[in-house]
Amino acid sequence: MKSFSKILRLACAAMTLPLLVASFAACKPSSPPADTDGTTTSTVTEETRPSTNPIDTEASTVPETDTEAETDETPSPYMELTADTVIYCPTDRNRTLKKLSTALVESINAKTGITLTVAAGDDKAPADSEIILGYDATREATVAAYSATPVDSYSVYTKGNYAVLAAWNEEDLEAVADLFVETALVTEGDRWFIQPQAAPDEEPPAAVALSAYRIVYAADADDAIVNTFVPRLRQYLLDTYGAYVDAVSDAEAPTDYELVIGSTNRTTAEIAPYLEGDNALKHNQRAVVPVENKYFILGDSAGTIALAFSYLMDKLDTHLIGQGTVWHTLAPASLSAGEETYISAPMVTTDRAEVAEGTDLRIMSYNILNQDYVPDNPLPPERDEEFADVLLYYMPDVVGVQEANLAWHESFDMLFSLSGAYLPACRYHDGKNTAQTTFLYNPLTVKLIDEYVIHYTDWDDSDIRVVSFAVFEKLSDGTRFVMTNTHPAPHAEHYADHIDELIRIKTEEFKKYVNLPIIMTGDFNTRESQSQYNQILSSLGMTDARYDEGVELVRDVCTYTSLPSGEAVGGTVTQANNNNIDHIFINDKLGSLLFNVVIDHNVVNISDHLPVYADLILK
Repeated sequence: MKSFSKILRLACAAMTLPLLVASFAACKPSSPPADTDGTTTSTVTEETRPSTNPIDTEASTVPETDTEAETDETPSPYMELTADTVIYCPTDRNRTLKKLSTALVESINAKTGITLTVAAGDDKAPADSEIILGYDATREATVAAYSATPVDSYSVYTKGNYAVLAAWNEEDLEAVADLFVETALVTEGDRWFIQPQAAPDEEPPAAVALSAYRIVYAADADDAIVNTFVPRLRQYLLDTYGAYVDAVSDAEAPTDYELVIGSTNRTTAEIAPYLEGDNALKHNQRAVVPVENKYFILGDSAGTIALAFSYLMDKLDTHLIGQGTVWHTLAPASLSAGEETYISAPMVTTDRAEVAEGTDLRIMSYNILNQDYVPDNPLPPERDEEFADVLLYYMPDVVGVQEANLAWHESFDMLFSLSGAYLPACRYHDGKNTAQTTFLYNPLTVKLIDEYVIHYTDWDDSDIRVVSFAVFEKLSDGTRFVMTNTHPAPHAEHYADHIDELIRIKTEEFKKYVNLPIIMTGDFNTRESQSQYNQILSSLGMTDARYDEGVELVRDVCTYTSLPSGEAVGGTVTQANNNNIDHIFINDKLGSLLFNVVIDHNVVNISDHLPVYADLILK
């Protein structure tokens, strides 16, 4: 899956499908785009590199044209550099790009005397003339540039009045910026032009493009695979990688390059042991088995197959330069078969995974730790997969999630949306940012009816400090219930105000739902020993599901830990100490049958909080 050490800058909000489809339709990644007027492609072959000596920058000039008079208006086959040309950064959140854009302004000025401005951010409309740093799916020129630039190489690509510095990682982007200033800027008189340049590298090693593969599934596969997973996967590969990947049933004749989903007639003696016998994959396990030029993606459900497939996507060669609201966009990439088999660890637990008898709803609350948080101790890159394991093992109907930043939301797309296992609610609170206090819900058990987010007024970090509301309906009987999720600031200067405002907001909103069951999840940053804990319960008429009358308390331990040792604040994860700050509160229309704090499945290394869940009954 997109391990967060590899997840690349993602565009869940700003990227629009019509624009992507139009861009990719005009330029299929498996082959360079056709030349059009004003378009120059660059490659890495010696035959097509510019004849200009890449070292002798002073001698670099625009080739003479056949025009009768040499004036300032002399036409050129190249893009002209003027003071109106803008350096465009697809994101203003990447430090490398910000430093590089500043350095590029200075270098260009030193060479040409022209001072350019920098435009950065998610929603900047294209200028009439741009130098674009890296990949931006909303700029057609960048889609074409990356399609024409082989993996492990970089180039300056021009299309009309747009020049793209195309590279597949940040180090190469710095290198292509140097190449751009040294050899791509050429002069004729007092005018400057940009000519495309290829990287002075050897050709990259041969690789098989993702678009050369096709997806193969069993002709009798479950509907969840055929009608949900496969179509969503194809669209995902198109949107994210620009790769058109066909999908066929195993009734079709085999081809050389296949991504085989589950048990099919392609199963060989090498694959059979993963599917049957004593060593077969256990429940919720998955595997990726490379055999020659084919990959077998194995699991016992659409959800586990989606996790296995996302692991395979991590093995693609990808670039690290993405769009601002798309923290981890991936460009066209290549596969290389022959890697060792990947098998996930089996899900083992000593607590209660099955729901309590009579349960109407299983609700979870989980602070999953913002991906931008980098403590001194490293976090395992697979923790997003491990988070998905927890959800797919305990299968809550709704999860109140805190600290789900943009990188997490990209993972949700790959982990859950492809398989249809979980969908997000309260994902966006405006047209630009992603609310980090959100929900994931199981569309097979509940339906989303309404969703909205209310900001705290005294906190400008609105991504993380919000109060989210969602109304759901049980598919089994049509019963509706309300979920609210929150994460007030722990900081002393904001904490008391946030608790007061939390109570005010929810008091007002709860008036809309006087006849409905209401469930509050969240990292309240409020310990049971604090006065605010009782203030929340009494003011809103709620009960802590952990201590409801008759509840089965499976594991009574602290919910807040410090990474990576699992040591809790004031105690350990194996003992209760009243330092619980993650809560599930319920109103009088619900009762709690079971409450558990999860400590299995490597959760102490997923986040600094442990997930909690409650099995609830409707009264």
